[in-house]
Amino acid sequence: MINQVRRISFLKDSKIYKATKLTSLEIIVHNLDEEFLILNLNLKIVYRNDDFNSNLNKNFENVFLNYFEYNSAALILFKIKNSLREIQQSSYASKTAIIFYTNYEKAYKQILLIISVLIKDERILIKIKDITKKVCATKRKAKLLNNISHELRTPLFNIQSFIETLTRYINKLEKQNIKEFLMITKNEVLRLNKLVNTILEISKVQSNNSKLFDIVDIIRIINQLLKIYSIRVKKKKIKLKRNIKLKTQYILTKNQLILQILDNLLANAFKFSLSNSQIILRAYTIKGINNIEKTRLEIGDLGIGISKKYQLTIFKRFFRIEEEIKIVYGTGLGLNIVKKILQKYKIDFYLSTSANEGTIFLLDFKPVK
Repeated sequence: MINQVRRISFLKDSKIYKATKLTSLEIIVHNLDEEFLILNLNLKIVYRNDDFNSNLNKNFENVFLNYFEYNSAALILFKIKNSLREIQQSSYASKTAIIFYTNYEKAYKQILLIISVLIKDERILIKIKDITKKVCATKRKAKLLNNISHELRTPLFNIQSFIETLTRYINKLEKQNIKEFLMITKNEVLRLNKLVNTILEISKVQSNNSKLFDIVDIIRIINQLLKIYSIRVKKKKIKLKRNIKLKTQYILTKNQLILQILDNLLANAFKFSLSNSQIILRAYTIKGINNIEKTRLEIGDLGIGISKKYQLTIFKRFFRIEEEIKIVYGTGLGLNIVKKILQKYKIDFYLSTSANEGTIFLLDFKPVK
């Protein structure tokens, strides 16, 4: 005990309790590195350790020192009373409750707290633990999992489609068609292997990771996508056209990412185009500011389009548009990923659309001469 008192005497000058006046319970609490309060049986604060209020603002501390006068503290007090009631009705000496507390000094940031209540020597010991960071980390992991699931779904669907076609029409297809379908399936399998690393890179949009570009043959990418969608458009009776007028077919970007971007946009165009419609994939050279040439990629459809009130929100996660014709315009997850990639690599992109008149997405890249 003497050693404990000596250790307390060396604490910083801001300490408001003297070691000689501390009870044994207060001495123990004082030396703990977490936030603790000690209340009497009337729920009045009799002690708080130095770590208390390190994660919470002054208003929160004042609420307790003023005996729970404000709404946020009233909620905490209500939880404490419930915990005490449950302790009295059971054989246990402690109880844990979880509450939400709003930090008004930091733009109404919500903090998730765990409050543990313990009765000892006619005192109520309350431990407060902020688990906001852990909760946020869990939510980020869940979002990452959603992104991965969404991105894996498209190549898996393509593989399934080509395998089903081969299985059903193996005796009717020409040898060249079978070879082509198998090659597309192989490429989609290879793409699946790359997608996980790509998603991890997207999840670090705001980090300082490498942004080095590759020299990408955009015509090869376009042709690859046209082959992948060839069977799907036939089933829906949609014409898939390409129009290429480029001075150079090479652009500076990330090979896997540009494939992912165009695939997401093309998937949206295909999914929400009506039967007997058409989708156009164009690539051409434009002159931007100061006559600097850029390569513009354009994916246009004649589908249901997007009304003006939704055009700023379709890039949000899980945003959906339900028009009168009862067609749901996507989950918004794919477009959210597209936007993050484009913003990270500073690629200009534009949207031109209106309800019932189709949609055009335009992307501008730096060409390689």
